[in-house]
Amino acid sequence: MDSTIEALDCAVPVSAGGSEKDAFDLAAPPPPVNPADVPVELVDECFHQETVGDGRILGVLFKNRYLRDNRACSDDDKNKFKYVYQFVGSHWERCTGQSWHNVFCLALAGVWNLRARELYDELLTAYESCKTIADVRAHFKALKNDAYPKYVALLKRADDHVARAKKCLDTPRMLKAANAAFSDRELLGFWGEWNTHDTKLTFKNCTADLADGRAVAPRPEHYFNLCIDYEYRGLHHECPHFMDMIYKVFCRDEELIDYFHHFIGVSMTGVQTKDFFVFIGPEASNGKSVLFSYIAKLLKAFTVIVDVDIFLRQSNKNAGQAHPEELRLQYMRLALTQEADGADVFGIDRIKMYTSGGDEMEKRTLHSGEYVRFGQKQTVGIHTNKAPRMSETAWLTVSGWFPSWPNS
Repeated sequence: MDSTIEALDCAVPVSAGGSEKDAFDLAAPPPPVNPADVPVELVDECFHQETVGDGRILGVLFKNRYLRDNRACSDDDKNKFKYVYQFVGSHWERCTGQSWHNVFCLALAGVWNLRARELYDELLTAYESCKTIADVRAHFKALKNDAYPKYVALLKRADDHVARAKKCLDTPRMLKAANAAFSDRELLGFWGEWNTHDTKLTFKNCTADLADGRAVAPRPEHYFNLCIDYEYRGLHHECPHFMDMIYKVFCRDEELIDYFHHFIGVSMTGVQTKDFFVFIGPEASNGKSVLFSYIAKLLKAFTVIVDVDIFLRQSNKNAGQAHPEELRLQYMRLALTQEADGADVFGIDRIKMYTSGGDEMEKRTLHSGEYVRFGQKQTVGIHTNKAPRMSETAWLTVSGWFPSWPNS
């Protein structure tokens, strides 16, 4: 757990320059696609397969560069390309609109044009007296019926490949080709779960392995679509301002600081414990809101601020209702909330539901009526000026002990 705390201490805002940055700058977007990477045999095979063949070539060109989350999208034509993601070096980022479309068109056209050029070069090699393809055409026209059928067919093949490249500008055709690639698991289709590596945390410049604090290169197959907007600079980078803030807020109480470190440590991982962390400050203006807003900002991509109502007692009449607030917990590692009204009472069954140790949750969406199932990863924390209202038995069940904020 110490390594996760140090990883948090060493996360700093993105800035230019610095020797330490170079040592941990392991995130890099994939190199540009190269039409020559597609084997000639595959190109010739795909030529007669129309949009399906185009989709196979797109799969080769953009594997680990683009994908579509097929679990999220529906069969509706307007929705098919809503969940296309691009790997940007640190994580998978959802594309805005159809920003990928022109990239696909140009790359695919490049493959067909390259193959046409190879066929034209073969003709020029056979007819050394001809300097250009126009000369070859004139030569064939002069020969009329005496032209070699083999080379006439070769010229037609080359021309057909040029025509195929021009078809890449046809939007409906390209969307069919892209859908063929996105619908195939072996190509650009994705039906898996996001953010499943619970002991890894993605930063702008690398992925931090929370088990030992190492910085590792981000990998597309990790399938993270969330990323912290800060750089990671290793376990030994000093952060005196952050540590000074912690000491001041907790009045240098080592027991409280250890409790806070434990809370932050588990919050950075996707491993859910059965703890419900409560920070009680008997007075206002004790710094807890500033501290927790800082943590929420730092872990923003993996943090959700939830309404305290989801932890309160609820009547049976609410069963089966849609829970949009609870759906926001999906993929989150830290769920923060503030104190409830003095008349509200926390429900032990509700708290257990969100601190189950990683149990799956199934909730109905608000409008579609569909159910979403996901494994819980969030650590729950509440900061308040007074103890939440609940029974004495509930207090013993929720956690072994709760710290109080020391008087400043």
